[in-house]
Amino acid sequence: MASAPQIDREVLFSQQFLINSLRRFLPAAILLTCMIYLSYSSTSSIGRSIIEESEARQLRQCKQLISDTFQHLHSDLRVLSNHPEVAAFISDPSPENAKAVADVFEVVMSVSKTYDQIRVIDSEGRESIRVRLLGDETIVTPPPDLRDVSKEYYFSDAYALTKSQIFVSALDLNTVSGVVENPPKPTIRVATPLYDKAGTKKGILILNYLGYNLLSKLDRMDDQYGHGVMLVNREGYWLKGPDPEDAWGFMYKDRLLDTYQNSFFEEWHQVASYVSGQFYSDTGLVTYDTVYPLKELANYDSVGEHRLGWLKSRQYFWKLVSHIDQKRIRHITSQSRHSAIGLLVLAIILIAAAAGELAYTKAKRAA
Repeated sequence: MASAPQIDREVLFSQQFLINSLRRFLPAAILLTCMIYLSYSSTSSIGRSIIEESEARQLRQCKQLISDTFQHLHSDLRVLSNHPEVAAFISDPSPENAKAVADVFEVVMSVSKTYDQIRVIDSEGRESIRVRLLGDETIVTPPPDLRDVSKEYYFSDAYALTKSQIFVSALDLNTVSGVVENPPKPTIRVATPLYDKAGTKKGILILNYLGYNLLSKLDRMDDQYGHGVMLVNREGYWLKGPDPEDAWGFMYKDRLLDTYQNSFFEEWHQVASYVSGQFYSDTGLVTYDTVYPLKELANYDSVGEHRLGWLKSRQYFWKLVSHIDQKRIRHITSQSRHSAIGLLVLAIILIAAAAGELAYTKAKRAA
């Protein structure tokens, strides 16, 4: 009669034992592998969806921030152009009335800290009042230092408007006598004509908005999401790029090729062709949306200048673009892949052990 250890060895190494083990193991292993793969695919897809939605949400928030900024500009311009002190000065440009207007401008600039200059320019193109922000101080320019700006594009374009219209310049770098101011000062100019009580056009009111306020808010949003959003003008030049050195190429003759298009040629074709969207390219996930600044100026007909002449509201636009590179996407999705592989290995070991135990028990009974 065979001993127990000898029976166990015969059972363990018998052909029937192996067949019974595989018969129990393989179906369960295949089924489990399929289930885990489907779970991984679903989890990976969910991970990508989360990334995609996060990018879309960031652009929506950036778009709302820009909208709020232009609504604020519109509100300030409307209030100041209709201010009693300004109306009094337009009808009677006396030194006393000029001082009263300058006092109003100083209060607005001191409180908001968002304007570099607020000016009244007469019908001949000469500054009547100019209040500047220098650091934390406001400075009223004395009459002898007031300039003739009749040849500046913003004066001729803004003065040509009617009472119901607002002029909005490009977001560009401020220039003095045609030379970019140093350090660079991103600026948006908003202006509207001024009329006296008789309805005669007497000049314009113009506000120089400090563009760094808007760009700094976008930077803070970048910190919140952990990566940057690019702001590109209609010609593809960066207003806010992946590197600060990339921006404002259109302001310098030696940097006219510094564009989004030249860095992301394939992506630019789709970004420029559609209002908004999201797609994967060789660089990763690209999300984009279009901002129409002039459309944000409610209750006014608005006309914009973009160094190409007059533009209607849908022709003056910016593009918000974000890129999530493939490395970051793989990092996020690899977490679910590693979890799936670990779970699969553990499950196969357990199934193999259970199948072996069942086959061993059956073979031992048969022996």
